[in-house]
Amino acid sequence: MANIKCPKCGYENYEGSAFCGECGEKLAAQPPKQPEAPRPAAVNSSAAPQSSDSLNKTQQFIKNRTEERQQDPGRRPNSDQLSNHRVIPSTDAPYGASGQKGGKKLSTAMILCWLLGYFGAHKFYEGKTGLGVLYLLTLGIFGIGWFIDYIIYLIKIAGIDGNISDDPQKNVRLGTAFLLSTFLGCLGGHKFYEGKIGMGILYLLTGGLLGIGNLVDWVRYVLAADRFV
Repeated sequence: MANIKCPKCGYENYEGSAFCGECGEKLAAQPPKQPEAPRPAAVNSSAAPQSSDSLNKTQQFIKNRTEERQQDPGRRPNSDQLSNHRVIPSTDAPYGASGQKGGKKLSTAMILCWLLGYFGAHKFYEGKTGLGVLYLLTLGIFGIGWFIDYIIYLIKIAGIDGNISDDPQKNVRLGTAFLLSTFLGCLGGHKFYEGKIGMGILYLLTGGLLGIGNLVDWVRYVLAADRFV
């Protein structure tokens, strides 16, 4: 604490005294003490250049990327970029590559349904054991369940647009040929559709070579379905 010196006798009085404690002389009023201003925090001189340098690098990177896209709009990402974006195949499709569903082929399921559907063979093949047992005990739910399954397989194969012609100039749709073989095979309908007029007439006159020729064609169409689903 600072003392106040008396101008008359020189006695040092306590701060805030109005009169001298020695001689009684009136002391001059002292101005109030001003609080000290807070000192500014120290500034790291290296921080500002680093922040500025980082901003410049970011702006330069954006500028370079923009120029690359303007020069080559159709540019595709390289293999390293694509490796981080893998496509996971969907498991919801009824049958996957090569006509398989969980390792099961559409053609095999169709043939089992056609030959042994009353006993649930196609259901066991597809891994539906419960339905397979039900079909076995009820003979395909009295034939109704089997018939529905057979129609479903027919629709699946009939909806295939794959070209089965050996001639690239022709477009022989598998689904159409399969339907014609199923319903008009003994009359050679599928042979006429394929452009094989001679075989069509032969099938027409012989009932599809007594049904055996048409049966072979029908199975061939079913097996071909695995190539397109």
